[in-house]
Amino acid sequence: MQDSQVPGVSHPSERRAVVADSAELASSVEKYLACPRCHASVTVCEHDIRCAQPGCGFTGEITGGIPVMRGQRDQSFFDDKHAVMEHGSAEPGVRQCCYAEQAAIIESLIPEGTVVVDVGCGPTLPYHRSKPWFLIGVDMSYESLRANTDVDLPVYASAGELPLADRSVDAIVSLYAIHHFGGQNRRENQLRVARGFSEFRRVLKPGGGLFVFELSPWWPVWQLQRTTWNLVRKVMPGMDIFFWREGPLLDVAAAQLGHQVTLRRVRFRAPPLTPIPPVFACPALKIPRLLFPFHVHLYHWTV
Repeated sequence: MQDSQVPGVSHPSERRAVVADSAELASSVEKYLACPRCHASVTVCEHDIRCAQPGCGFTGEITGGIPVMRGQRDQSFFDDKHAVMEHGSAEPGVRQCCYAEQAAIIESLIPEGTVVVDVGCGPTLPYHRSKPWFLIGVDMSYESLRANTDVDLPVYASAGELPLADRSVDAIVSLYAIHHFGGQNRRENQLRVARGFSEFRRVLKPGGGLFVFELSPWWPVWQLQRTTWNLVRKVMPGMDIFFWREGPLLDVAAAQLGHQVTLRRVRFRAPPLTPIPPVFACPALKIPRLLFPFHVHLYHWTV
């Protein structure tokens, strides 16, 4: 089916292509982004992004209106599934369980005039900006970034190598992205999550807020996942999803964030009969919330 288009209004991908050639995008890249290797400033020349630090050698590029801040662009599970995932996330039961209250917290606690980074922003955002922020969306799915018109600056980059300067960000939001920090085995999973939290700590300004929303598996699911995940990863190379139980996740985070932080925890409780897909990519399949084997948490750190 072809895309329908309102006369005079560009398709999102066409808008990105226009912005990719604009001085405004180049100015935003130089103002807000930094080298993901040495964290020095970057310069933009036409479509090339280069580290300003002599000897570093990092180069990125702007393609399709997206700053690509990695050495190469990899295929992502979400590249050809982001439309299905977007539909599943908007399903009423999922919205009630995982996004409605969460969006209200984000909207109310982030002050105006701040720089906010959404790590794992995906193709759309489940919250709105009632106050003006500058919103940077970071994701490892290029196609999701192309589809996302909610962020001010979509950036293709990894949470473990954020292309941001030290102490340059007022708030970080991560909505159900941590469980996608998967490696080749459980040990690598832990290292990647630790690296992500280390980067969060590095780029946040003093007093900045870190909002991590995650699904915490029930104990039997956690044990089954822990004992079988390495084998599953070998059999299914594309399976990068590893859900962290609350205690182990907080231990990894504490080791990277240090002791000069405060933590607020919230568990969200939807009515037990709320219908929710056990797999968000299959929104037609639903079970009652009381059988969904995860708790929904917010971990809110202030540094």
